[in-house]
Amino acid sequence: MGITQQVQQMQSLWQSVKSKNSASGGSSSNTPSVVSRLYCMQDAVRVHLERLKTSYPNRKVAIIAFHSTLEVYIGGHSPGDVQIIDINHFDNLEDGMKGAVSFAKKPWKTVGENYDQLKRHVDIMVTKGATALGPALAFALGLARNHRIEHSASTEIFLCTDGASNTGIGSVEANTYGRWQSNDMRKAHGREFYVHAGEVALGESAKINIIGIDGEGVALDVLSVAAQVSGGVVTTVQADELRREIRTASQRRVVAKDVSVKLYMPKEWKFLPDPRKEVEIGDNTLSCRIPQVDDELSVGFAFSLKKNDKRQALTGTIPLQAHIKYTSAITGAVSVRVLSRSIPLTADREMAESAVNVATVGNYVLQSIGYAANQVLINNLHFDGKVKAETGVLRDSLYAYHQLLIRGAKNNTQQEELGNFAQQCADLDHELEAMAAGRLHGSSRDQATRMYSKMSGLQRNALLSSNKRVGQVMRRQYIK
Repeated sequence: MGITQQVQQMQSLWQSVKSKNSASGGSSSNTPSVVSRLYCMQDAVRVHLERLKTSYPNRKVAIIAFHSTLEVYIGGHSPGDVQIIDINHFDNLEDGMKGAVSFAKKPWKTVGENYDQLKRHVDIMVTKGATALGPALAFALGLARNHRIEHSASTEIFLCTDGASNTGIGSVEANTYGRWQSNDMRKAHGREFYVHAGEVALGESAKINIIGIDGEGVALDVLSVAAQVSGGVVTTVQADELRREIRTASQRRVVAKDVSVKLYMPKEWKFLPDPRKEVEIGDNTLSCRIPQVDDELSVGFAFSLKKNDKRQALTGTIPLQAHIKYTSAITGAVSVRVLSRSIPLTADREMAESAVNVATVGNYVLQSIGYAANQVLINNLHFDGKVKAETGVLRDSLYAYHQLLIRGAKNNTQQEELGNFAQQCADLDHELEAMAAGRLHGSSRDQATRMYSKMSGLQRNALLSSNKRVGQVMRRQYIK
């Protein structure tokens, strides 16, 4: 019953890298004297496989190792069970996806049936050459498409790498050095490739999680767009943190998928422009599509009056209605909910500020500025006066909102949430300052991408006071 009936594959994509114990062949039968990135990756995947076997034994797993070729494994005992894929036949994302069609039709056991073979394969992984990250992602999306068609199943992809994609489709070096000028070449390499991959993932009910391993730069600002479009997470970790990061990403409890939200306001009001691709603004409506929703998701929007004389209209209340259509992640049933609320209005600034919900406003501010900062970063390979000016506007906005919340935070709950907001502000502003100064290169650019992506998807719970968090935990206990 429930989620265990949902055939869901985890694509564990790992990258071979140079490490001090590579001569040992990467065997994990005993902990090596020097813990390599490969060993940490193996350990993280083993832990995740164990969790899947215990909690979700009906799911299916594919392990894709990528270097100058792809090595795809879904189970079996003989060396021939590892499928070697020549990436030279992939000219674009669609070619890579088509390459997975015949492979996906092979007999594919569940993780409960296949655990020992999968674990053994992870144990014998060794380090190899280049980084064919784009072809691996394309192949994984091909498997995702097949499972959506055959089993109406969603997919989760873990794309783990400690180096930038440098061979085959999706190469970020092509984007960096500007070698590809034609439209076809741009679509097959660099940022446009990963934007397209994210859009395909969204249509195939797949979520791409990108985990970069600290070291040399992995061009996270280019890769991150695939995760952002598909609703996945973007982060960088130390090698020994991989186990925790994969576990955290996989433990998010999805309560609904294929969610569409439409908000309605009176004709005198309007929603403010929103740069997110999944958001569409009408005359007095807003539509938003969210691929998957967990029980802590926070999404915020801003609105204002259309009239110039705003004080005259700021009395009484304003009605707001939300139409939410979603598919249950447990039963697969499609449902629609209609929520209505009246929001009190006032033209008194002091009264409005004193009634501010610090966590809600702060969450919206951090999300919107984090998203805007990430757009500045990913759209500019080089730092110039334009980047400095755009970043300055974002820093000024962050400061102004901080001052507003300082004026409004009066009681103990507001003060505690203000403290949480201030800490997040400091972390975000640190990266904004570095970007304005042109100091983001290599791994530091990855760190900035990680921060901006974290903020753009920040959960409101991160700002809540302790007493509200207790209430949230108790509420979630009753969500089935």
